[in-house]
Amino acid sequence: MRRARWAVLGLGLLVGAVPATGEGATPRPVELPPPELAVTVVPIPLGLARPPLEPPPPPALPSPAADPGLPPLPRFLTVVPKPLPPTGDPGGTACTFSFGRAAALAECGVHRLLQGDLSGARQTLEDSLTRERRGPSAPMAYVWLGEVAFREARYEEAERHYRTALTLGPPAELGPYAALGVGWLALRRGDLAEAPRAFAQGLASRPPRPLAFVLQFLDGVARLLAERPRDAVALWDVVAGSGPPPQLAEELLFWRGVALARLGEPELARGALDSFLAAVPATHPLRADAIAQSGWVALGRGAADDALRRFLWAAGSSPRAELIPQLRAGLVRAYLALGDAGRARDEARRLALESARDPLLPSVLMLIAEDAARRNATAEALDSYRHLLTLPLEPRLAEYVTYRVAEALERHGNVAEAERSFRTLRETGRVEAIAQRAAYRLGLIALRTQRPADARAEGEALLRASVIPELREAVLLLTGEGAARADDPNRAAGLFRLLLRDVPTSPRAAAARLALGWALLKDGEPEAALREWDQARLAPDLEVAVLANLAIADISLRQGHEARAVEALRELGRLAPSHPLSETLAINRGILLVRTKDYDGAVQVLEPLVPQIKAPALQALVRRALGLARYDLGQFDAAEQHFAWAAYWAPAEPSNSLGLGLAALAQNRLSEAEKALGAARFAASPDVAIPAAYGLILAAAKRKDEPLFRERATLFVDRYPSHPYAGLLLYGLIRVALEQGQLDQADSLVKRLLKDQPSSEFVGDALSLLAAAATQERPALARQAFREILARTKDGEARKDAWLGLGGAALALGDGAEAQRAMEGFLREASPSDARSPEALALLVRAFDLQGRRDQTLTATEAFLARFPGHPLAPAVQLTRGHLLLAERQWSAAQQALESARDTGEPAVAAAAHVWLGELHRARGAHETAIAAYLGATYLYPDTSWAARGLQGAAQSYLARQMPREASILLRKLASRPGVEPTLAQWARQALAKLGPITGEDPAQALRKGAARP
Repeated sequence: MRRARWAVLGLGLLVGAVPATGEGATPRPVELPPPELAVTVVPIPLGLARPPLEPPPPPALPSPAADPGLPPLPRFLTVVPKPLPPTGDPGGTACTFSFGRAAALAECGVHRLLQGDLSGARQTLEDSLTRERRGPSAPMAYVWLGEVAFREARYEEAERHYRTALTLGPPAELGPYAALGVGWLALRRGDLAEAPRAFAQGLASRPPRPLAFVLQFLDGVARLLAERPRDAVALWDVVAGSGPPPQLAEELLFWRGVALARLGEPELARGALDSFLAAVPATHPLRADAIAQSGWVALGRGAADDALRRFLWAAGSSPRAELIPQLRAGLVRAYLALGDAGRARDEARRLALESARDPLLPSVLMLIAEDAARRNATAEALDSYRHLLTLPLEPRLAEYVTYRVAEALERHGNVAEAERSFRTLRETGRVEAIAQRAAYRLGLIALRTQRPADARAEGEALLRASVIPELREAVLLLTGEGAARADDPNRAAGLFRLLLRDVPTSPRAAAARLALGWALLKDGEPEAALREWDQARLAPDLEVAVLANLAIADISLRQGHEARAVEALRELGRLAPSHPLSETLAINRGILLVRTKDYDGAVQVLEPLVPQIKAPALQALVRRALGLARYDLGQFDAAEQHFAWAAYWAPAEPSNSLGLGLAALAQNRLSEAEKALGAARFAASPDVAIPAAYGLILAAAKRKDEPLFRERATLFVDRYPSHPYAGLLLYGLIRVALEQGQLDQADSLVKRLLKDQPSSEFVGDALSLLAAAATQERPALARQAFREILARTKDGEARKDAWLGLGGAALALGDGAEAQRAMEGFLREASPSDARSPEALALLVRAFDLQGRRDQTLTATEAFLARFPGHPLAPAVQLTRGHLLLAERQWSAAQQALESARDTGEPAVAAAAHVWLGELHRARGAHETAIAAYLGATYLYPDTSWAARGLQGAAQSYLARQMPREASILLRKLASRPGVEPTLAQWARQALAKLGPITGEDPAQALRKGAARP
């Protein structure tokens, strides 16, 4: 028990020698930052709705009745005489001496024909055939009967005779003439299949040259009228190069001009026709035709005024009745080309009245109708289209006109009737291009009449049916828009994406991308929507770019992407400076610049707006935003002025009072600040009330009014325990409590900080302060604080301080095991060169010693003294080592260690070393040496607790030497020593009582008396 008691005493010496709190930790002072002025301005909601996407009208249908400007083909007419078969005049004797013979009668008939007696010739030739219908002379008779009938204009009879002659095998010299007659008459009646066969038959027999000219000429006309102008021109080139007769050469000019016009050679055609007109007399039957044809050629050349002149010239040239419709149609074209729709309608009306069944009438009415449609004269167009439907039309043309009627009805506002027509075409139409356009039109009507589901259904049906290529883009737009308006954004997004994939360079791609963004937004993908709008905003289409930037600004605000919203608003200011929302957009831009901390930019945007804004609410908003910007720029005087104006325009707005108060506080006008902040702290909005309450705390700190600071800070943390300011204020309150020695109050505040603000940056500092303050008086509290620090921090220096502090506190509480764990934790985390390693090793010595682990303690002391022989803690470690060696009765080593500790002269260590050296010498029986060692502690270090221990040890040594008088002297001193431990004083009194009274003279007094004698 005696050894254990002394061990504890030695441990106490070491506790006093080693710092327990980690002196490297320096908690930060309380510095109240200036309050952050809450951004109480928010952009004005734009209230944007999804802009409707208007699908385009379907691609225009090409008009099937509007020919490409080619003149109508003229009817076959000619003044070229039909050549007679070559024959000599048999003379009148053939008639005188015929004697009823068939051959003689035939020759008589030829004679009479040559004499111009057509009636007599016919009679005689018929008599010849009466006598011999199948004889040798019959073929010749039929040929000449045909010639007589041809010249008498009995064309059917003539053709019958020519055909009969050909079947009977006429003489070689007559066959080509019969073939010419058949072909000529077939051409005259418009049989364009029979005529070329007859001409080919005639040419096959190598006819004489004059006949060949006529056959080739007429064969060319047949080919032209059969729409083979190139073949015709080739034949005529042969004829023209062979020197034809004048009449034929003149007519070649006419027909060649017609053919060249159809071959797309208007200049050559005009030259040929003009040459014909210059060559022929005014009575030529083809002259009016030539003028009309030249008018059509002028139309083809784009010379509408020349065409008009020629048509009017032809009309004044007494044209045939059958030419009048051509002239009317030409005049319609010319007037339309000249922009005179009224006269064009008049001519079309005359054509309809005069020639209601003329094949040119549908084309003319179509031109009138479509011109009216182009001029948006819907009623006129509708009348013409409806008139067309009364005519016998080819089915495909009828469907076309029906479609155009439905279009006109829709434009005219008769939507129900238009829908019926479109539905009929969609369901029964045979022209796919028209049927699909009708279905698309039905979808457009449904979309415009707020039936998006119907519009989508029409589009989906078209897509399933493989929509025609020219309509695909429009159908995708229609179907996507229908799905979007019918609340199916996912399908809408898919369709718009499909369109952008199929036609990425379409002029409507940007609008589709804009619509895709809205579909994605509705489908819950705002970030994807913003990406699409970022691309759409680059479109050259100004309207799309503006709408895309508006969407980006609006949705970015909703999503919190304020920087992106600022950029979009800046772009809107550039693209659309006069936009109806321009003032709102500019205000929003300035507010966002405040919110994104671009205060200079905010001032540049907002201050020019102040004189322009008339609405009080907007004035207050802009002034408040300017106050915020100026405040954060450190321009507190200007900020205060803006907040004052804001308060003038909106006196009930507490954020204006907050701005006024904080601006005054920044200028140290504390009374004004507290007045404004006092009004603002009762605001319903925490963004206003919290900065106001904090500002009042700062004002109290600036006044150096500690009670007011504590009151306001406590109220703040009670009301807003989770606010970031609360952590700082709790830390300040903790420091104040510790400065006033209120450990319990400080402990309570630290616990509150840990509960309310566990992640606060001040937690570690608060725990360090509490631990430092509690180490001496409340080691248990200090130990808990150090444990919290270790559990919360990863900072290396703070952890090492906490390990040291925890070890010291554990030793103070007598918990050697925890002290050992703490020091091992320090040494594990510290580097070998760490300046605090000696302290940790010294504490580890204490921890081992406290646990009674002597071997580990001695090993630790040896390690310490080997590594840090000159360290200030080395004497205390030597003392511990000497004490332990003493307990082990290792006298020499113990004496050496204790003497080394004694010789340092440090009072706490040297005094203890004196006492333990006394113990060592007394144990070895060297009482005199022991007494000297004991009394060294008493007289050399009288102010230490070890001085009383020295008196005790010396008294014990005197008693061991049987020197009771000397022992009693020391015992009386010990018992009466001020501040002596009660147990020691009690021990001294008990020892004196055991000694009893001391008799005899004090040897010291006897020695003094002897010395005094002479």
